[in-house]
Amino acid sequence: MTSAVRDINTAFSSMVDAHELDMEFGIPRLPTKVDPWEEGEIPSSRCRLDRDVARALAELESSVQSALLRPAAQTKNFIWAMAGDGEIVIAIEEIAPKAYNDSPRVPNGYPRRKGLDHPVEKKKLGHPTLLDGGHARIAGEIAFDRNPKDGRLVWMLNANSGRYCAENPPSARQVDNVAERFVKLGLTVTVDYMDAE
Repeated sequence: MTSAVRDINTAFSSMVDAHELDMEFGIPRLPTKVDPWEEGEIPSSRCRLDRDVARALAELESSVQSALLRPAAQTKNFIWAMAGDGEIVIAIEEIAPKAYNDSPRVPNGYPRRKGLDHPVEKKKLGHPTLLDGGHARIAGEIAFDRNPKDGRLVWMLNANSGRYCAENPPSARQVDNVAERFVKLGLTVTVDYMDAE
């Protein structure tokens, strides 16, 4: 096979792969905005979702079932986004250090308080920082919530990124496809279809 034929086969294969990703997870899109405190920032916890990360998250789920740790576990959100190539990037949703340059004490982390709002929560490192402000096919959060059947904490996954999914919400099937990716890597998630069409 000549190199020209090999190049054509590779290009065709890439087009087929991209089309399959478009169907399974949506067409890559830019965020609707990147806040000034996010520009050039990368969450310190950002990593690629692989078997090791999924195993660590599964171990965390086992570890937080005690009465002592259960409330603390429900205070953190993890954000995730799928890049154009199908790779999922994940991080703890962190407070933006750039937003607090004048403060002698920069807050760390990002507490999740259902139904409550705290001033520092306005300035966080959101989904665009996972992909350097670039394209995402689909994006959302995973966080611990109680299973109503037995009270255990379980990982809940959504695709509710305001900047990647609000204007063009993913279908329920696309959210399910992301959940399948997590499961194949070893992390069981329950899907929250809050805004899926």
